[in-house]
Amino acid sequence: MPHHDVITCVGGLNPVAVQHLRDQIAEQLVLAKRQVAPEFPQHQSEMAVDSQRILIPVGADHDPVDHLLTVTYPETTALVVRTSGSTGQGKAVALSIDNVLTSARATHEALQGPGVWILALPAHHVAGVQVLVRSIVSETPLIVAANADEKATPNAIIAAIEQAQVVAADSGQNPLPIYMSLVPTQLHRLLDASHPDARRRVEALRGVSAILLGGAAASDGLLEQARAQGIDVVTTYGMSETSGGCVYNGVPLPGVSVFIEKGTDPAVSTVLLSEHDSQGMNRDESQQGSPLSEGSLEGRISLSGPMVALGYVSASDEEQANFSGTGAQRTIRTADMGLWDGRTLRILGRIDDVIVTGGMKVQPQHVETVLDAHPCVVASCVVGLEHSEWGQEVVALIQMAKERRSDAQADHALCASQSGGDGESTDNKHDSDANSDLTPGQASVQGGESVRCSREDSLRISLTNYCREHLPAPSRPKRLVFTDQLPTRGIGKIDRKEVLRRLRTEDH
Repeated sequence: MPHHDVITCVGGLNPVAVQHLRDQIAEQLVLAKRQVAPEFPQHQSEMAVDSQRILIPVGADHDPVDHLLTVTYPETTALVVRTSGSTGQGKAVALSIDNVLTSARATHEALQGPGVWILALPAHHVAGVQVLVRSIVSETPLIVAANADEKATPNAIIAAIEQAQVVAADSGQNPLPIYMSLVPTQLHRLLDASHPDARRRVEALRGVSAILLGGAAASDGLLEQARAQGIDVVTTYGMSETSGGCVYNGVPLPGVSVFIEKGTDPAVSTVLLSEHDSQGMNRDESQQGSPLSEGSLEGRISLSGPMVALGYVSASDEEQANFSGTGAQRTIRTADMGLWDGRTLRILGRIDDVIVTGGMKVQPQHVETVLDAHPCVVASCVVGLEHSEWGQEVVALIQMAKERRSDAQADHALCASQSGGDGESTDNKHDSDANSDLTPGQASVQGGESVRCSREDSLRISLTNYCREHLPAPSRPKRLVFTDQLPTRGIGKIDRKEVLRRLRTEDH
């Protein structure tokens, strides 16, 4: 077993530290003796890194990685990233140069080719690492969106976009596209219509060729609000184990295959989409080669492709067993449930998040999607708390909006919840200054009208009526708890473990 030279390198959003990390990653590419080119290499096998140097990006607070300095790594490991651990302890994931390069090139193929990348996420998380790798592959300067406190504030992001537009315009006769990755919370703040610079922000966001939105589920209302204003948002699904996002807008990237398990046997799966088969083909031995039947498929998701990681570092045999195959057939069996609607993949949530109440299974993310569509809700987290009679009860922690949203879906939600039936939405008109003089608790509606956003007691009544209209009885939250801010971890994922702790504390 060759000796590993393990190097830690600070990530975060400090421009100097980020540039150093980018240089270190670029050096790994040189050590791999692989040409960095924008085209996507089809069906390439993994290449061993000449140097056994392993790079571990760490947070600015120098989070502990001592336990990773003396362990055994897979032979071609070049980079180690940590998962966010939104439901527990995070894991260390071993990535090869082949993993990160094929991912970066597949992204460019799915978008508009190489471009100018803006870093607005901490560089030590996989989403930030991949922004660095894509900028290296693009051979363009990296723009870091951070203020003096090393925070990616809305103003810092807008300033970075404007800087990127200058760089893109100077790139030649045809300006390069501009890309960046955000989490939903960042986009929500950027689209705050009550901010004095709301128009400038929207105009800047329109100048970004694609905003990759991931790290956490984005509500339909947020996506509609952005797209209605001409902002190109691409939803992404992936994880550290897949070198970042590998499904864009519900469609797998080139080289990626998505499987949905039928039942509990992982050996019997269905391919939804792959690089060469946009229709989806059934992989059951009895029906191999026949197209998928119309309608939806639901089950546990597995992802396959050359960007799937080498494995976990110092993990149990049970955790390692989720990886299988090699090269382009490398596969990770995820802990996520998905729904294939005949055209795209929709993520339903994690298997271990499922709530069983009175013998009925409830997917929290489905309930969250309904709650998040309400105009006075920014985001929600739905969990199951122990209940003596039902086993678990459905409880929602809700982050309230300061102002009512003004997208069409939100209008319909408000009308339905107030009237107890289906309401008619008004014309979808946007006035960037409509909320500029409003106080918290007041919001604008289309046409310039203003309404009071409910206080907790009246909002609870409104949401209860709304849930009766849109959710089956077992899925309706038995308790609604309100907060100014949902707890998050990593790059913006809701910390369900902390939500459970808070709600259990309230019970005592």
